[in-house]
Amino acid sequence: MLPTALLLIFGLTLAADASTPSQVEKLPYKLPLGGGCQLSWNFNWRANFIVFNVEVPQGTTVVGLGFSDRGKVEGADFGIVYIDASELLTIADFRVTEDKTLKRQPKSEYELKAWDTDGKTIVLTILRPIRPKELTFYKIDRGTTHLLFFKSPFVWDRLQDYDVSEHLVQLIKSQLPIPPPQPDTKQMEVRVSGVQVPSSETTYWCRVVRLPEMREQHHIIGYEPVISKGSEGLVHHLEVFLCVEDLPESVRDYDAPCNSETKPLGMTSCRKVIGAWAMGATGIFYPSEAGLPIGGRSGRSGTQYAVIELHYNNAAGKSGLVDSSGLRFYLTRRLRKFDVGIIELGLDYLPYSAVPPGEPRFELTGFCLPKCTNEGLPPDGIKIFASQLHTHTTGVRVKTIHHRPRHFVRVLNDDKHYSPHFQEIRLLPEPIRVLPGDALVTTCTFDTSKRRNVTLGGLTINNEMCLNYVFYYPKSQLELCKSIVSDNTLDRFFKKMNVLYGAETSRKKTIEENYQSIEWGRMEVAALKQMYRTGRIHQSCNSSSGVEISGHNWDNLKPIDYRNQEPETRDYRLHI
Repeated sequence: MLPTALLLIFGLTLAADASTPSQVEKLPYKLPLGGGCQLSWNFNWRANFIVFNVEVPQGTTVVGLGFSDRGKVEGADFGIVYIDASELLTIADFRVTEDKTLKRQPKSEYELKAWDTDGKTIVLTILRPIRPKELTFYKIDRGTTHLLFFKSPFVWDRLQDYDVSEHLVQLIKSQLPIPPPQPDTKQMEVRVSGVQVPSSETTYWCRVVRLPEMREQHHIIGYEPVISKGSEGLVHHLEVFLCVEDLPESVRDYDAPCNSETKPLGMTSCRKVIGAWAMGATGIFYPSEAGLPIGGRSGRSGTQYAVIELHYNNAAGKSGLVDSSGLRFYLTRRLRKFDVGIIELGLDYLPYSAVPPGEPRFELTGFCLPKCTNEGLPPDGIKIFASQLHTHTTGVRVKTIHHRPRHFVRVLNDDKHYSPHFQEIRLLPEPIRVLPGDALVTTCTFDTSKRRNVTLGGLTINNEMCLNYVFYYPKSQLELCKSIVSDNTLDRFFKKMNVLYGAETSRKKTIEENYQSIEWGRMEVAALKQMYRTGRIHQSCNSSSGVEISGHNWDNLKPIDYRNQEPETRDYRLHI
């Protein structure tokens, strides 16, 4: 620990040199870090650097900015700003050992480019490679990043002596130019109202909102967050769901704790995602030729409802917090060329899917087969421009592959460090055209290492889901393209479990009871994986009316195997 006299040098030194302001690029992305601290950043993918401005209160002596695999501090790499023996402000690279000791690294990946102060706040400008040359350092991608941060008036050798906070954020964002709203654009806010936030660490809150009456159809062209003053670090993420059917009067005034899976049954029609935001995200605006239709409902009433769901993260357990946050939507009556549509990809949320207990990385895959896109998409195809991934609490990775048989395989979206507590609609680096006859394959990875019982697909929070909502244009008749293992395949699996492994499975039992009757050992888990890899599937290929697109038998179809297909040479992961 540094002596007390030296602790004052940080503030005095910066104050003496404050006439040298930092020269940095515009940093449009912001993330509150708590305790009066904020992170701003920008990046250049091709030049392989990301630049941060870290704002901390005057008097801070040590600042640490780090990256880790899923928030685990062991093995994390840090750039730590401190005063060295020569009483100079410097930065050094550290790696956290298994006993949480900070070990200085011989090679430097972090660089302190500049600093500034106004006497109250210190601004540190830190440069770091996106893809470091040092293999042991964290490589940032366009998925979720687990960022670690601490500040302190003291210097310690052990990380556990610092108050380290974890922040989930997407650092590498799409940088496609999006036109700003026009002067005739209307605004519509969907917010909670004066919520008395509980002192518990985690609260999900839902409110039904009556939307302004729109007898004529409008287009939503974008939205941005409206976060109440003082709630910047409290609101973790939020979603707005449009109710596709009229709501019963009994739930029209609902305003209470809930989540997407446990809201009252009368609100189950409120499932169409029209907006999602998470801490560290900016607003999202659609391509200039497309808008999401809203309003203009047939009949005597133009009334429509939405549900806003907020996740509060009250880590300090404070009482008396009041919040009225939400989203501000931008709408226009000047309809754009194309309607935006949303297709739900992945797995049907039914108990046909199962994840055995004690599995750190177990994969389930849902298919949108060429047969379905051939029927549901227009001849010229669609352009997917945004994506929202979704699982419940054991999901750790979600990936969607775009496969054009005999031509290419490419990644549509892949969040390798996915967290169910950080879900937002994300623009793709560039729109991806999907043609009739293409396949979209969504794979979710689950971690049930802390569970003792099998986890089944379903609606409750203790069940699991594997979904990707893709936003696209022009809108087609296809709204849902998901799969599930077929009845015949599952029947044969349960019979195999009974005959070969002595499980008490039976045709007289329900699917849930059969899965729960299996003692999940190494052989049983291997057999389940083989069933999901090779078994036949049922394809749900549904139109916007909720019924299957007719003219085909969607049962006992063969899943597509894209793994032997050559990947497309062009890099679709990032074009920035």
